[in-house]
Amino acid sequence: MSIEKNIETLKKSLVKPAFKSGREPNEITLMAVTKNHGKDSVLQASAAGITCFGENRVQEAFSKYNDIPEAANLHLIGHLQSNKVAKAVELFNWIDSVDSIKLLQKINHSAEKLDKVIQILIEVNGSGESAKFGFASELEVISAMEMSQSFSHIRVRGLMTMGPLGSDEESTRKVFSSLKNTFDKVKAGFKGLQIDVLSMGMSGDWIIAVEEGSTLIRVGTAIFGARQT
Repeated sequence: MSIEKNIETLKKSLVKPAFKSGREPNEITLMAVTKNHGKDSVLQASAAGITCFGENRVQEAFSKYNDIPEAANLHLIGHLQSNKVAKAVELFNWIDSVDSIKLLQKINHSAEKLDKVIQILIEVNGSGESAKFGFASELEVISAMEMSQSFSHIRVRGLMTMGPLGSDEESTRKVFSSLKNTFDKVKAGFKGLQIDVLSMGMSGDWIIAVEEGSTLIRVGTAIFGARQT
């Protein structure tokens, strides 16, 4: 199937879980994750109506996005190392994988040099898996939110998580439901901020994520097929 048809199929499949969560399908953003997919795939997805793109690696993103004006809504969704922050801030306008206060500080510092404001998602390790990054508790998330308000060149817009690897539906739903509760508390506690993004769900579990309240799903394989090597 073509990328365009895959996107059309996804959008149709989004209707039922969106309604189940009490929302319209257009309230959920479909992010195309382009890791290991080339520039041609990006352009095809853009032509099919995708306006939100996600990339895992800073260097790979530069090789395909630096001259594609259509991909203005570009998110870094992979782990960001401290020595890559300056380059990430240069290209991306969203960094969705902020997993420490130190990283918040570094992003703000680099953004200030460029007179740029970066949109931020706080990454939460809701499953507690040691191989994953992210803040481990609701208290840590609240602390990061409070700290972020002292930085002039970042705007925290919400939270992000990954579902537990290889888990059953019940375990996955529990992780997503828990983060939705934290998200609601953050929105209520920081009313002066624009907290409007809850990024949960990928190609294998996005339906559960939407049912549990996700506002942004990160889909690669279901759009582009198997990753190119």
